[in-house]
Formats: sequence, C-alpha cells, structure tokens
Amino acid sequence: GGGGGAPATFHLGSVFLHAACCASVVALGYALPRVPGVSGAGSLKHVRLAALLFAVHPVHAETVAGIVGQADSLACVLFCFALAFYALGLRPDSRLGPLWVSLAFALALLATLAKEVGASVVGCFVALDWLLPHGKAAGGRWRAWPPKLVRLASCLAFLFSYVRLRGLLMGGDHLVPMIYERKVENPLPFLGGGARFLTTLYIQARYAGLLLFPLHLSADWSHACLGTVDTVQDPRNLLSAALYLGTAFVAFQARPWCFSWSRAGFSGPLAWRVTSFYIALAALPFLPASNIFFPVGTFIGERLLYLPSVGFCLLAAMGLLRLPVGRRRALVGGLLVVCTMRTWLQVAVWRDDKSLWEAAERSCPRSAKVQSQ
Repeated sequence: GGGGGAPATFHLGSVFLHAACCASVVALGYALPRVPGVSGAGSLKHVRLAALLFAVHPVHAETVAGIVGQADSLACVLFCFALAFYALGLRPDSRLGPLWVSLAFALALLATLAKEVGASVVGCFVALDWLLPHGKAAGGRWRAWPPKLVRLASCLAFLFSYVRLRGLLMGGDHLVPMIYERKVENPLPFLGGGARFLTTLYIQARYAGLLLFPLHLSADWSHACLGTVDTVQDPRNLLSAALYLGTAFVAFQARPWCFSWSRAGFSGPLAWRVTSFYIALAALPFLPASNIFFPVGTFIGERLLYLPSVGFCLLAAMGLLRLPVGRRRALVGGLLVVCTMRTWLQVAVWRDDKSLWEAAERSCPRSAKVQSQ
C-alpha cells in the first residue's frame, strides 16, 4: 500500500476521518431547524461549538487512537450527512425535497455498510420527521401527509430489508450464543431478572457519565470493574433514576400532547422539541449497544459512544450558549482546554500494550482481563 503498512499512515487516516466527523457535525447542526433566541440552537455559533466539543471530547480517544475505530468514524460521517440531507428534504420551500431524501437513504445504506450501527440513522429520520416538522405546507391542511407517509414507509422498508438481508447473509446471529459463554466480557446474560434490569439501567447511566465527566477512561471495562446492581437499595440506582427522570422531564416540557395536523408533527415549544431530538440523536445510535434488546459483547465500550456523542455535543453546546456571555466565555474556554488535555493524556496511553494496560489498571483494577495481563 501507499504507506507500506506503517502505523503512522493508518493513524493519519484516523485523524483525517475524525476531522471529517467534526465537519459533518457542523453540516448536520446547521441543516436542522433553528431555535431563535438566546440558545442559538442551529446557528453557526452553536454548531461550531458542538463541533469543537466533539473534536476534543476525551471519550473519542479510543476510536481515534485505535485503527479499528475507523469504521466508527466513517459511519459517523455518513450518518451525519444522511440526516442533514433528510432535514433539507423536509423543508416545505425546497423544490429538491425528494432528491435530498433519496440521497439521505443512499448515505444511510453506506453508513450501514461501514458499520451496522449506521442503520440507526433511519430511526433518527423518523424522530426528526415527527419532532421537528417545518412550517405548514402550502396547499391545504392535508398537503403535508402524503409525502410524510411515503418517507415513513421508506424507513420501514429500509429497516425490514436490512434485517432480512442480514439474516440471509449471516445465516443467523452467532454473536449472542458466543456471549453466553463469556461472562467476563458481559455478565448481564448471567444475572437474574431483577439484577439484570437494574444493572442495565446503571450501565446506561455510566455511559451518560462518560459523556458528562470523562475523567476515568479505560480500554477495558470487563467484569467486575463496575460490579452488578443486585438490589433496589443499591445507591447506584440513584444515577439510573436521575438519567431517566431527566429524560422524562425534557419529554414533558416538549408537550407531546400538542400535535399539529397541518404540519403533520408535534407542535410543542420548539426549544424543547429540539432538545428532545438531540437526546433521541444520542439515544437511538446507542440502542444496539444498550443490552436492552439483546446482550452485546462488552459491558462498556467507550468506542460505542462515538456516534451517540454527536447528539450529546449538540445538546451540550445548546446548554452552554444559554449562559450569560461573560460566564460562558470563561466556562467554554476552560472546558475546551481541560478536554484537550484529558484527550492528550488518554491518547498517549495507546502508544503500546504496556501503557494501555497500566492505565486500564488504574481505572478498573477489579477487571478480570486487566488482572490477567
């Protein structure tokens, strides 16, 4: 090959893909509906801040430093541009709406081929269609419904075709049986119903914690790094409750009971609907790795947050822009510096196996895999 197999060539490719992901965050955020007022959601200031947060977030170190993460980065670029094109196709003043939507589905297919989590962009299509419909379509009360139903039917057809084709090509899923033989990788399949439910919720809260406070990072989170949540009295359940109560609060503020037939979508306060969509943008790509529908091959994997962090960074930038200007500048500047330094330190541990496992031991000393190294 052009680089002769030299690691530097592959690392340069990873950095280039990460930069492309940052650009795609700008394109996506700018294509989504804009919220007027102090938040500036959808403004150039907002999307640039979101892209900066995405660029320096420490949880991305594993994806960018590890060569295998290139699949995640490529899927992220295609995912974001697919959703951006879909958003453009929803605008009632666009004469190229069907073309934008067609391009969105083409990029969705490419994102899925890059990595299977790319298929979750179709779920984001549906969330966008319902949560953020644009202004009333010209031509009457029901003008918005026929194209909307065509789009939603296309989403269902895409997902159905993907599931069927995957089943035919794979001849069944061989991953789940393998997981049931590897308790050290993911103990959830081996727990009782109550403990499995509580532990699953707690793991999701820990994933959210890695996005909010990426202080302790590790290349391995195997059992028993975090342990399991076996009873409702376990104080770690408070983290799970905080995550889901916060999400429910945002959904309530978006007033899901407010619906506009003329716009063919929800019509609650725009700022809260945008916030809800950013949460959906973070949650939907995470669902395949959430252990909700089926067990996956890892308890926690930082690389699994690469795509969900797009929604998180858009949401975080929206919140930061609500702060008073003087306080905002100091906080944003300090946050970017701290994240850059933390990312720099985390990338450094990936230089060789010794430093990688030593760092993992500091973060997860109870991990069985760490202890075996």
